[in-house]
Amino acid sequence: MKKIILILLLAVLASCGKYPISETEDDKESHPVTFSLSNEKDLLITYPLSLFIFNHETQETEQKEIAENDLPIQLFLQQADYTLTLCSGLAESVYEVSANSINLRQTGCATTPLFIGNTAIHPDKETEVNLTLNPAVASLYFTFLSLPETTESVILHVSPVSSSVSFNGDYENDNRMCTVECQKDGNTWTAGEIYVFPSESTRTRLSVEVKTGTDTKVYNYTYKKALQEGQPYRFTGSFQDGISLEGEFEITGWQPAIDVEFTLDETTEGGGNQLPGTDEEEDLETFYAVQLPESECIWGRFYVWKTDTVIADEEVIATLISPDQWYVYAEDASATLAGYQEDVFDNWRTFTSDEARTFRDQYGGDVNGFNEFVESYGIYGLKKDGRYLCCNSDSTFSFSNDRIIKAGKTVKYYLRGVKRVRIIQK
Repeated sequence: MKKIILILLLAVLASCGKYPISETEDDKESHPVTFSLSNEKDLLITYPLSLFIFNHETQETEQKEIAENDLPIQLFLQQADYTLTLCSGLAESVYEVSANSINLRQTGCATTPLFIGNTAIHPDKETEVNLTLNPAVASLYFTFLSLPETTESVILHVSPVSSSVSFNGDYENDNRMCTVECQKDGNTWTAGEIYVFPSESTRTRLSVEVKTGTDTKVYNYTYKKALQEGQPYRFTGSFQDGISLEGEFEITGWQPAIDVEFTLDETTEGGGNQLPGTDEEEDLETFYAVQLPESECIWGRFYVWKTDTVIADEEVIATLISPDQWYVYAEDASATLAGYQEDVFDNWRTFTSDEARTFRDQYGGDVNGFNEFVESYGIYGLKKDGRYLCCNSDSTFSFSNDRIIKAGKTVKYYLRGVKRVRIIQK
């Protein structure tokens, strides 16, 4: 009898270990979820569709492909919190799916539109889900008229745009640039339709590089609005005023198109802003900031020596001085600057000859005052009696005299990085 009781007790204990009291059979039951698309006929949808089923409890995502004739479909899901995300146009050559977002594989733009729809469900019985797809991108089309007959190529840059969008529809807002090469069509150059993830910036910048033979000119235009998802835009630029637009530009299921007409204004020549006092060129990197810096101020980790206003209260070109300083041989200066990066800024250079004279004249009489100001922010001060490299490390200048002389090979000099950047207010 004792053996029988012991066996029964072991059986009860074993069963308790395998079956938690908090669970029931209903918790493991799968419930049918019928899934359909409400605006299938209103959009130019690309099949197959991609359905992502995210389980908030397990933090796992299941992906299903849906063919054109499969809708509506029925899924069987256990009781839990889910987010269902449906995508159209998710071409593998254009978009890449990460844990919870969709990323552009190429630099800032796509050739196929992406549509996204999502909903949250908690199936505890038979459930019907009716999803609506919406464009997750803005559509851009560009036409350039009256360009020189000798034009060989036209390259367009659009900024800022985002590099990705989350399944919830949140954009990365990482200030990327879309670059596209225009195609010649008779006497016009066109680009599009191309698709971009919008950014939160309050303005959109267009930069157009026009190459004619050995000459390249850059034209800029600022559209004083942010791009919006689901919105087609037709930009038409010309050297002449009074552009006449012909034809229609509408996309089924999208908002009515916005036409933007503008005159091309030349701002730079030879592919970039020329450095003061030299024939060299530099490509200005573009950054976005909530507040524009002023001349002779601290901006993050940098001393802003001077700013040139491009558009009042909107855009400046700032000349930055590196917070670090080195004592090197002239032949080692280029490698030192090439390997230097502070924050996101790299590609530093030396002072030009004109910059060296201006910088010396501006601060030579009060080096101590300059040092007291910048050193309080952790920035290296200047050496009043030392000689600084300039002109690609071929020459040197000093704050104690007005001579710019050739750099020697056996003497060390002070080195300070200089960088010009374009800063646009968000």
